[in-house]
Amino acid sequence: MKHISSSFYKVYDNTLLICTYDITDRSVIFSLEMKKLEYDNILWNILGMKSNIEEPMSLRVNGAYTCPSFKLESCFFLHEDEKQREQVEAYITSIENRFNNFVAANDIEKIIMEKENMYHGDALKCCMLISNNNIDKACEIAWQGIANNDSGGFIIGDKTFFQLLLEMYN
Repeated sequence: MKHISSSFYKVYDNTLLICTYDITDRSVIFSLEMKKLEYDNILWNILGMKSNIEEPMSLRVNGAYTCPSFKLESCFFLHEDEKQREQVEAYITSIENRFNNFVAANDIEKIIMEKENMYHGDALKCCMLISNNNIDKACEIAWQGIANNDSGGFIIGDKTFFQLLLEMYN
């Protein structure tokens, strides 16, 4: 796994696995997330940022204009626990297995579509749907976003993600 800022990351079969961490005065907090590389490509195409596709992988991990990732799990380890270092090391070592087990046991796309209140979740859903050639459903979500005065999390000039998506695909 590679490391940048407060994240570890690795690519598996065109899927980016990201493990972010935060060290507080009381604990170490981990968040295990994933997204298909194609989702960023679709987002950048919609936003008119195609050149980002050729940028280093780290841009997809911590860049400002990237497709949101899907959180698989979160966990924390308290500093007071005498075995914290061992627990943290064991967790980091198990990241790849945790990811593989989760993907094998779950329909990720179904979970994404059913999940509520995800950070820029509708943008993720639209990119996933476009990836699966379900353009009509992506446009439906975009129309709903516009009706709700939602930007989808991205604004380029005076246009929102949803407006740009509809210009491209509608």
